[in-house]
Amino acid sequence: MAKLHAMVTLERDGAFFDSPYTQTLEPQVQYLYIKDVDQSGIYNPVDYAGGGYDTARLQTDYYGLFRANQFSSVDYINPANQFTVGAATRFFDNGYKERFNLAFGQIYYLDRFDREQDTALNYSAWAIESELNVNDKLFVRGSLEYDSNMSNLQFGNATLEYRGSGFVAQTSYRYVSKDYIASSVGFSNLDLITEDGISQLGFVTGFPLTDRLSVRVSISMI
Repeated sequence: MAKLHAMVTLERDGAFFDSPYTQTLEPQVQYLYIKDVDQSGIYNPVDYAGGGYDTARLQTDYYGLFRANQFSSVDYINPANQFTVGAATRFFDNGYKERFNLAFGQIYYLDRFDREQDTALNYSAWAIESELNVNDKLFVRGSLEYDSNMSNLQFGNATLEYRGSGFVAQTSYRYVSKDYIASSVGFSNLDLITEDGISQLGFVTGFPLTDRLSVRVSISMI
């Protein structure tokens, strides 16, 4: 394996509605090479042949774009010959507390094929993440993966959360496309599990009853 990772952090000061802030810009680029070795006798999660142990494909979020192995454990190590480019920007208040961030990136493959269609893939899905801390009580978070090869949204989630005086309320939405599930789990007849992927709305709340006892309620709708 060979890996070369370069990153620079740029910083500037500014003001927003007379409130001072510090912004950083963090572009980074990585080259990764991992030799292609026949591992079908151990485990092959690409076409799910030959059995396996506890290996599973990991989610390719922004920080996962710069991960060497795309699979959990070491039962299967994916080959790679690729460049990854990405950038993140962060905004800090005058107390150096992060209030907002936005990050996005993509992998450019020099040598990769779709095993089912035997067609060259030039790049991965775009990975985008963002988080907003309004006033240490209200938080908004979101992320998505958009696949330009298939021209569809693979994965997305959004969360709105409030915290204050021991009270917590959170509502969230999650979407996972059927194609993304198929590439991750390799189930032979996915229609038995889902027709259109996952579209899930959730709500969680919690509050204290006493100093030692609290209540937490969770609701999920698919």
